[in-house]
Amino acid sequence: MAMAVNAQSPGKLDLWPTYVTLRGRRPARFGRPMPVCPLCEASYPAGVRFCGVDGQALGKISETIDKLIGSRLGDAYELTVQVGRGAFGAVYAARHVQTPGEFAVKLLRSGTQAAPEQVARFRREVSILAKVISPHVVPIVQYGHDAGKGYYLVMPLLSGENLAERLARKGPLPLPELSKMVDHVTAALQCAHQAGVIHRDIKPENIYLHTSDDGQITVKLLDFGLAKLLRPPQGDQGPSEDLQTGPTQVLGSPSTMSPEQVLSQPVDARSDLYSFGVVLFEALTGQLPFDAESAVQLMRKQVYDPPPRPSEDCPWLSEDLEKIVLDLLAKRPSLRPQSAEELRQTWQAALPMGLEKWRRHQLHRSPTVVTGLDKPPK
Repeated sequence: MAMAVNAQSPGKLDLWPTYVTLRGRRPARFGRPMPVCPLCEASYPAGVRFCGVDGQALGKISETIDKLIGSRLGDAYELTVQVGRGAFGAVYAARHVQTPGEFAVKLLRSGTQAAPEQVARFRREVSILAKVISPHVVPIVQYGHDAGKGYYLVMPLLSGENLAERLARKGPLPLPELSKMVDHVTAALQCAHQAGVIHRDIKPENIYLHTSDDGQITVKLLDFGLAKLLRPPQGDQGPSEDLQTGPTQVLGSPSTMSPEQVLSQPVDARSDLYSFGVVLFEALTGQLPFDAESAVQLMRKQVYDPPPRPSEDCPWLSEDLEKIVLDLLAKRPSLRPQSAEELRQTWQAALPMGLEKWRRHQLHRSPTVVTGLDKPPK
């Protein structure tokens, strides 16, 4: 779950559960009230009609008052507002009672409502986040269990917008913005992959453009809830396969899922790179490489259909940069870049000529040239 301040509504948060996302159907930011699943109580952005967890038709969110608001978690964090609900719990904005600053608290359902597999998944996510230490991954501030409330995870509160919102707001990214995103996301992926962690849900909603107090933008990789741990933590004698899924389950978002994910085959770092290739294609063109009327048709295209050339929509795109995007979208993992670091280095090598061609194109269109990441509106 991404926990982040809504850029156009200060003090409010956006919660993006994992659900099927098809081109042209990505919802806008959260509003009030949010549709909610009557079965699992997962909340969704306005416009989504069915639950991505159990397929139930969504209804209006309950108007009942959350009894946890105003209470303290572990005598340290005061829960100020519920900002979203998911299949396994809720996310709250919170403040520390002794130190300044705002936090986001992910709270698992307490008591008998929390199934063993949900607890195992929650603990695995904590274990994974503790292993992936990077300025481009949101860190854990605290993790624990409250006798009255259940398992909880505390993370910093982000400010800004995710990539899906940025694309919906202003369209495709200028090349300087795109290149900064490539640099930051590949750094996060390289760190995760070196720790034996495969994200498995790389998509625009999970790439966040965080604006710090000094106005600088840092790209963050969010939501390791579907991540796979290829090897157990040091000293852990348990299996390296992720606990929350079976070997034949299809996990991820159909619009960015790698062919091996669709086919329930073993995945490694190159699966994440394929998904990031889909993100790059959309960030460049404003369109996904594959579109379909259903998730099943879309997943079939991920496996069998060749991607279109992004230069068809981006006449300024250099041949070398286009080749990188198409290599990322190769059906066979052996034909893709073999690591996030290899991708970063290849992109950096092709960038000077790519920027030159992009700037020439911009000069023919407008005297204004964007040189950095666009900042979200105040």
